[in-house]
Amino acid sequence: MENNEILNQFIQILMPVLATFITGVFTYIGNKIKNAYQKKINDETAKTVVKDVVRFVEQVYGDIHGKEKLQKAIEQVSIILQEKGIKITETEIMMLIESAVYELNEGLNPKDVKDLINETKTEIQALNEAVNELKTPTEIVELIDENNNKETENNVG
Repeated sequence: MENNEILNQFIQILMPVLATFITGVFTYIGNKIKNAYQKKINDETAKTVVKDVVRFVEQVYGDIHGKEKLQKAIEQVSIILQEKGIKITETEIMMLIESAVYELNEGLNPKDVKDLINETKTEIQALNEAVNELKTPTEIVELIDENNNKETENNVG
């Protein structure tokens, strides 16, 4: 029975230590997950703020260019992110601004706009023809596909 008593005492001593250790591990893991999630949210918020500020600066400060415009964007982004409690370096802000400007410029690519206009014209033409001929919905879809194929052939050739 002496062995059982020693084992019981050992378990009584070990259980609180083990419980404390497990609690510490779960707290550590929980904090890591929380911090990673908060960083992800802060990064997404910063990107959104920068994109909005870039559009704002392009709209409001259209008469200034280059470094002046960049400085206005940096100032605005810094103010907004500071109000939101998001810490970010000026280098990171500049990098995000340049990325947002690039995306904005790519979004306004004249070739893409021209292609979209041509596609829209083709679809409008097909719809007008369908309405004039009172086509069924299936026939309308086939007519649009046919016109798109013609447009594709014209662009290739």
